[in-house]
Amino acid sequence: MVADAEVRAVFVRRMDACCLRRTRVTRVASEAAWVRRDVWQGPVPTSAVLMAAWTHLATKCATQNKAFMACKKADRDPKACLAAGDEVSSCTVKVLKDLHATCGSDLNAYAKCMDWYSNDFERCRDAQKAFENTCKL
Repeated sequence: MVADAEVRAVFVRRMDACCLRRTRVTRVASEAAWVRRDVWQGPVPTSAVLMAAWTHLATKCATQNKAFMACKKADRDPKACLAAGDEVSSCTVKVLKDLHATCGSDLNAYAKCMDWYSNDFERCRDAQKAFENTCKL
């Protein structure tokens, strides 16, 4: 009879092999993201925070985003664009830190509304207006 530990070890090895095939590219990208984790120091931004801050991110990180997209278009290999992706991530972190320092309460209220209404802009226009009045571009 096979011991439980051996069965678990075989199962884990099979799961790792299965997941490695699917996440090989993301694992390389996630290693770069883990290196940059010490930069943020706060809670991981949710999609609601990113949706709430999208106008600031789009304007202040435009050059990094364009460089990343040009790299992705020129080379299909994900490893070739890790440096450009890292620049986009650090620009995003910098913008979010600046927003939290200058108008954190309005950004949090807007992000909380976006999270509550599943990122539906139409239902959060009041919070959006308050955020945009406090944090102008």
